[in-house]
Amino acid sequence: MYTIVRKNKKGLILIGVIVVRAILFIIAASATPSIVKIMSNANRDVCLVNQEEVKQRYETHLALNGVVHSDVLFAEFLQYTEGEICPDNGEFRYVDGKVICNIHLDEDDDEEKNDGEVPFL
Repeated sequence: MYTIVRKNKKGLILIGVIVVRAILFIIAASATPSIVKIMSNANRDVCLVNQEEVKQRYETHLALNGVVHSDVLFAEFLQYTEGEICPDNGEFRYVDGKVICNIHLDEDDDEEKNDGEVPFL
């Protein structure tokens, strides 16, 4: 006849749970820097697109009103701009026909230096 041997499996289940949690922790720890970099790149991209839009709107404002650029005029123009221009709360200036964010100042230039190459991750 067959005999049913019953063993206590609580210890085995506990070890399994600990191993699964350790694996999940390792996956989360390795994914976090990637997610942070993706979010940072997204904020930079939003800022760069908004810089171009503000530049076009400001130059249209100058042309329609027949006025010449000044820092005071640009600051007043920014006060009436709706929404958040830079997700990282950067400050904007209009220099040499470009709108520049103090946080994302050299980001556009770095992309041009790569000559379109994919960076090594």
